Amino acid sequence: MAIMMPWGRVGSNLLLSMIRTAFPSSETRAVNEPFKRGMNAEQQIDLFKKFYRRRDAEERLIIAKYSVRLIADKAALARQFSEHGVRLVRQRRANLVKAAVSQLRGKLYADLSEKQSGRRRWGVPAKERPLPPVALDPKRFVEVLRGMVSSDEELMRFAPDCPILDIEYEQISEGPEQVFSDLLDWLEVVPQRAPEIIFAKATPDDLTQAVPNLEALRDAANAAGFEQFDAMFDG
Repeated sequence: MAIMMPWGRVGSNLLLSMIRTAFPSSETRAVNEPFKRGMNAEQQIDLFKKFYRRRDAEERLIIAKYSVRLIADKAALARQFSEHGVRLVRQRRANLVKAAVSQLRGKLYADLSEKQSGRRRWGVPAKERPLPPVALDPKRFVEVLRGMVSSDEELMRFAPDCPILDIEYEQISEGPEQVFSDLLDWLEVVPQRAPEIIFAKATPDDLTQAVPNLEALRDAANAAGFEQFDAMFDG
């Protein structure tokens, strides 16, 4: 199985953590974004082949999470999915405004956690408080939003000849346990125990509770030609 994302903040860490807590560690093998910047297509495909070719006797789920933006040759990689029998989960977020806000707040939280503990964390542990309300730079917000529009289009064009399951963040937000159950049914795998939810929601659905200058972000987005996303600021 592979998880393909257009960017972060789509619920992939939550879903992956639920899988890890529902199976003994010996039965799962997972890697988070193995393709690094600067890798060429040959290096990526070689890494892909090595990861999926290896299989220990006990392993029931082999999972890699990829960012579509880092793929050097999408057509060549798509062929590998079919050849290796890899099932693809495409994770995205329909509300791109909330995605951009969450991405910027996620970076701020990562910066803060690194300063406080020396460990850079993007996900908020369930027992910790998320980032408080904070103003965001409108110019940077528009840059992130523009990149997300492009990456989202790239993701939906990535359609290898293999089983594909599309999961939206909104589904996970409304019912992570149901999404998890549907995913394992699709994979035809039975969990060993109930999954745990170890991450808290980092940004509230009501963006006014997270971004004091939300209207400035709305004005900047409209001025940049993203009027079609205006309703996303309200939910």
